[in-house]
Amino acid sequence: MPTRQRRLGAAVAYVLVLALVGLIACGNDDSPDENASAQSTETTAEPTTTSAAPTTTLPVVPTEDVTFTTGYGVDLVGRRYGEGTTAIVCSHMNQSSKADFAAAGPLLAAEGFMVLAYDNRGDGESGQGLPADRVLDLLAAIDLVRARGAEQVVLLGASRGGTLSLDAAAQTTVDAIVTLSSPPPVAGPAAVAALTAPSLYVNSENDRFADSTQEMFEAANQPKEIEIYPGGDHGVALFVSEPGLVERIAAFISAQTAA
Repeated sequence: MPTRQRRLGAAVAYVLVLALVGLIACGNDDSPDENASAQSTETTAEPTTTSAAPTTTLPVVPTEDVTFTTGYGVDLVGRRYGEGTTAIVCSHMNQSSKADFAAAGPLLAAEGFMVLAYDNRGDGESGQGLPADRVLDLLAAIDLVRARGAEQVVLLGASRGGTLSLDAAAQTTVDAIVTLSSPPPVAGPAAVAALTAPSLYVNSENDRFADSTQEMFEAANQPKEIEIYPGGDHGVALFVSEPGLVERIAAFISAQTAA
C-alpha cells in the first residue's frame, strides 16, 4: 500500500480510537488547581482518560512502561513508544494522564521518533507531590529520554501540559516545542519571547485560549508556526476533529530537527 494511503488509514483508525476513549471516559475540571501559575486558572472541561485505548488498529511499535524519579524524590510513571535519536516528551492535560497520548504516541513513533508520555505528580499512576513543582516532572522526563539515547528533544504538551512545556524550555535546552490549546506562562504570552527553540502553536478558533495562542505566536522567536483549526475543540480533542494533526506535528518536528 502506498505510504500516503497507509498514513490516511492510520489517521482514520486514530480518530476512531481516540473517539472511543472520549466516549468511555470523560471528566470535568471544575476545581481550582493548587499550582499558582497560569495553569491554575484553567477550568476548561477536559477528558479524564482512565481507560486505556484499544491499540489493535494502531501501528505496532516497541512499547515500554517506565518509572523514574524527580530530583526531589517523586516517583513518576511513563510509557515509551518507539525508538530514535529524536525524542518527543508528551505532557498531558489537567486531571488527566499519559493516556491522552495513547493513540498519538504510537503514530508519532511510527514516523521514527522515540515518544515518552508520562503521568504528572498526583495524576495517573505517579506519586504525589507539590503541584507547583510539576515542571520538575517534565525536566526528569527529559533527562530520561536523553539517558535512553535521545540526541534531540521536542516537547509536546496539551493544555496545561503545553504551559509546562514552555516553562521547561525556559530552564533547559530543547530542540522544538509544540503546544495544543495551552494557557500562556504565568508571566503572560510575551514571556515566550525569551525562548529560542522553534515552536508550533496549535489551537481551535473558538477555544478559550485562542487569543493567547495568537499572542504567544506573535511574541515567539523564529522559526515559529501556528495552526488554528475551525471549531472549539480543546487540547487532545483536536486529534479527533483534525486527523491530519499528527502528520502536521511530525512534519514540523522533522523539519526542525533535520541534520
